[in-house]
Amino acid sequence: MAKLGGLRISVDSLRLGSGGLATCGGEGVGMTRGQKLASTGGCKTLLVKTFGSLRFEDRNGRELRAPTRKTAALAAYLAMRPDKRVAREAVACLLWGDKKETHARHSLSQAISDVRHAFGEQLIRVDSQFLWSPAEAAEVDALRIADLARGRGITEGLEVVESLYDGDFLQGFELGQEDFDCWVLAERERLRHLAHRVMTGLLATRVRASQFNAALATAQKILSIEPFDETAHRAIMRCYAQQGFPRRAIDHFKALELDIRRELGVEPDRPTVEVYREIVRGSTPANQGRTLSEYAFVLEQLPYAVAVTDTDNRIVGWNRIAEETFGYSKAEMVGRSPTLVYAPDHDSTLADQILQKAIAGGRWSSDVTLIAKDGSFRRQRRVVAPLFGPEGEMVGAFGHGLAL
Repeated sequence: MAKLGGLRISVDSLRLGSGGLATCGGEGVGMTRGQKLASTGGCKTLLVKTFGSLRFEDRNGRELRAPTRKTAALAAYLAMRPDKRVAREAVACLLWGDKKETHARHSLSQAISDVRHAFGEQLIRVDSQFLWSPAEAAEVDALRIADLARGRGITEGLEVVESLYDGDFLQGFELGQEDFDCWVLAERERLRHLAHRVMTGLLATRVRASQFNAALATAQKILSIEPFDETAHRAIMRCYAQQGFPRRAIDHFKALELDIRRELGVEPDRPTVEVYREIVRGSTPANQGRTLSEYAFVLEQLPYAVAVTDTDNRIVGWNRIAEETFGYSKAEMVGRSPTLVYAPDHDSTLADQILQKAIAGGRWSSDVTLIAKDGSFRRQRRVVAPLFGPEGEMVGAFGHGLAL
């Protein structure tokens, strides 16, 4: 709680609500000091990068600098609250809560002028009582992550979240102003949990799809957020084992065991210990994944549009002819259900129904209408059959089609 004259303002009234990614608008353009940016009409001209150190860039990737830290703080705070009107007194209290009211108001007016001069007139709007940043004025990475996280299960969106999260929110950016610093800490924790949740889902998808190198990179990024996340540690051990490096997996467990004892005074979770023991015995939990990965590699060589799925009916194999036939790249399809290409209404149960019929009868075949990425239709005679491992266990299924 901070004071400004006779006004008392709580940081709770200043916290960020949920925000999405606004569409491009077509207002003016930003300005650097003494240099007007080229007008492009219709798209956001300012990029606000809040993960790691705070940065501002124009649409060409050129860095824009604020003259003071509080100018940068004002720009970032309002950009994080698109179209949210905030009372002048509240913002003055947020950034100059330790100053007298007259001084705080004057400092705010100067900061508004500096923001407009550094980043363009469009970033801040004011009236006699309020100031705000229009949603179309800037693109903010933190808001984009929140928007992408709502599209759960879409692998491409999860990958973008992973690439955008480049460190803590406003890392090292404290002002010594209690309310502002409390807001930063609250947002930092919220976004950390959000990124952690999204990347945990991406990790599971990549492990399931036998994308071991990508899974290792995701697991390491999760550990940069939560060093003792044992789900990520187990994924690293599994990936090393599946890649044929059991010694690395064992060494990783030993290092984790030492760290977790020293830092937390506990032992690794039972599932982590069980994965370690299976690797030591030479019976890794990866055998099924490796078998399916090997099947997918071979089946992708067939001269038909091929999709290979795991036991959850998620795509792990998608060959070049399937890419050409349907317009979806392998990267777009891995981790998704084959339902995506079923026409006309993307019946979410259809893929599972077909798989169950294939399992029951040994194979399934029918003439079907499928839909490509561009919305056009493809008629195929489609065959789906289960895949079994060396011990007779079902490890997945595959489907291929001939054009009619």
